Amino acid sequence: MKLRPLLFMAFIIVSVIPIFFLSYWEQKVSLEKEIDSLEERHLLLAKNLTGALERYAKDVEIAFRLTTDNIANKDNIKNLKDMLSGLDFRHICVLDKDGFIKSQLCVLSCPNVDKFPDKIFTELKDTRNQAEMVPGSIIFSGIIANSKGQPSIFLLRVLKGGDLALGELSPQYIVDVQKKVSFGKRGHAAIIDHTGKVIAHPLPNWMEDMFDISKLSVAKKMMAGETGVSRFYSPAMKADMVAGYNVVAKTGWGVMIPQPYSELVEQAGSLRYIAFGVALISALIAILLSWWVSGLLSHPLQKLTKSVHDFSEGKLDFRVEGNSRATPLEILELTESFNHMAEAIDKKNKDLIDISKEAMRASNAKSDFLSSMSHELRTPMNGILGFAQFMKYNPKVPLLEGQKTAVDNIITAGGHLLELIDQVLELNQIEVGQLSLNITHTPVRYVIDESLNMIEKNAETAQVKIIDLTVHDELPTVWSDGTRLRQVLLNLLSNAIKYNRENGTVTVSCKKCNDEMFQIIVEDTGLGIAKDKQEDLFKPFERLGREAGYIEGTGIGLTVSKEIIELLGGEIGVRSIENKGSVFWINIPLNAFDANSKRNLKIKEDSSAEDHNDRDDVASRTILYIEDNPMNVKLVEMLIGEKENMNLITAYSAEIGIDLAKKEQPHLILMDINLPGMSGLEALKVLQGLDETRHIPIIAISAAAMKADVEKAAKAGFKDYITKPIDVPKFMQTIERSLQ
Repeated sequence: MKLRPLLFMAFIIVSVIPIFFLSYWEQKVSLEKEIDSLEERHLLLAKNLTGALERYAKDVEIAFRLTTDNIANKDNIKNLKDMLSGLDFRHICVLDKDGFIKSQLCVLSCPNVDKFPDKIFTELKDTRNQAEMVPGSIIFSGIIANSKGQPSIFLLRVLKGGDLALGELSPQYIVDVQKKVSFGKRGHAAIIDHTGKVIAHPLPNWMEDMFDISKLSVAKKMMAGETGVSRFYSPAMKADMVAGYNVVAKTGWGVMIPQPYSELVEQAGSLRYIAFGVALISALIAILLSWWVSGLLSHPLQKLTKSVHDFSEGKLDFRVEGNSRATPLEILELTESFNHMAEAIDKKNKDLIDISKEAMRASNAKSDFLSSMSHELRTPMNGILGFAQFMKYNPKVPLLEGQKTAVDNIITAGGHLLELIDQVLELNQIEVGQLSLNITHTPVRYVIDESLNMIEKNAETAQVKIIDLTVHDELPTVWSDGTRLRQVLLNLLSNAIKYNRENGTVTVSCKKCNDEMFQIIVEDTGLGIAKDKQEDLFKPFERLGREAGYIEGTGIGLTVSKEIIELLGGEIGVRSIENKGSVFWINIPLNAFDANSKRNLKIKEDSSAEDHNDRDDVASRTILYIEDNPMNVKLVEMLIGEKENMNLITAYSAEIGIDLAKKEQPHLILMDINLPGMSGLEALKVLQGLDETRHIPIIAISAAAMKADVEKAAKAGFKDYITKPIDVPKFMQTIERSLQ
């Protein structure tokens, strides 16, 4: 062979072969690095998308908790439906343990049934079990079809009292977020629930059918709570895929950002071929281009990551800004979506704070008003009922028959007015969770007999016959508050008489419902209740007979009864046929019920019976009465004046009363709380601090009858607390007991 061809071949071998192997090695190494870089970006994008969904889930959870906590007063919360609609809630319901709907708030749709569909209720069994394990917590279900076949996510929460709050959520927001993530030729986002079912996916039929991809390796990893990058075969794309994946906290939703592996190879390989063609210059251009492209992707995503972190730390006013025009459209849309979501959450958070403050102000204003109303009404009532009782029980000046009737009418009317005041205050105590109960083993026979004895006179006056079918029955002992149970039964009996016909009947019967509940039934032959009015019976201030104007009352007796029975762990209901009569029933637990169902009740310990024995044979005692109201002073002077063994001295201010107490050393001090200048509570503290007076028992007398007022006085150190208007016999018994 000639030298020229040989050298030519040698130069070819020496130059071309090394260049070939060098370019092959460069291509392989560069390809691996580029794929690793793209995988990291996929993972970063998955984490950012996860952060956005976590904020959405948190916002949904807050709105659901607010709604279920205030479901009874949902109409008082402004813009509640708009807020829930913005979060894609279809409806929120409160169910009893059997799945019957007790109350609901319709947003985008409504169940329109009395009982929640059994099929869905069964599918939610595992989610319900999780919610029951931690009452009060909010549990997200997987994606399931609702009664209309629509994909839905349900939120469940066990309320105090055992009811189940259930909210149906449309996955539209999740689908919208998924649609905004698209890159490359077939790069996309996919979101599944904790069981591996598809929530959002590029294939519409996969979303509609809630396709189960739990057998895919990447789905198994997300279901196990893992995060990272994975390679797998996609049946949807029919290609090997590379995906960054992450899991949304609390909900268990899996978020993955997959892209065909061939696209990654193509993206990486194109830059390497350029480097092979133009050697060092092309390599430099490729490096610069790679740096620029990676910056376009990573810089906005890093800003989004920081924004999500700051947002999760409570900086709700933080927004992502400063992206360049060269930033990819997908990143710009994701940034815009994040800012839009941040603004919406910030606004809703402020709205929720304003709503909460407004509700608190309204509740406080109502309580203050009721307390003031009670005090202002009880003060004049003290004079009316006190003097009327004095006239009735004064043996020295007996009344004529007509006068006695008039005084009885005054006492009856005054007592009725006082009962109306107490009912309004009692309803407020129930609403704020301050009603005290004395839960113990209570004989049903005792409650029924005592109630019938107390209502017998009313029945005779109204010419209504009472039939007791339980008289020969052996009635059990229930786990309840005997006083409150009697209050409810008296209210039902009173209504049965009040709304009955002349010569009508009221029948009382009982039966055992099951091993846990006992039922007391009150049936009347009255006018009955129209079907369209029965659902309003237990609402406050709803009174039957008001159109004719012949029925007295506040319209809250049944409301209070319902609240008390539910607090006692029971139920109350009605069956009625217009013009034929009504049947009211109450179910009471036979055994002690779960403490978790008692909500915020303060259960008092059993107290020993009070000694009501009258004693007039004690030595003469001095009583100091500190009161600024002349009428009240006059009443007590007349009552004490009837007792030969008692001597009353009075003072119209706390300052004068303290001086008299030190000088006269009375055996007992009666003191008004609301005194001019120094209050009764302040005077009590002074008297307790003096050696001369600290041994003297002091009884508070006040028109402030709210539970908080009584507790405050007891905590301060008063021996007893008498509310105005006073009950004369009980008033005198309290004084005599204190003197003994």
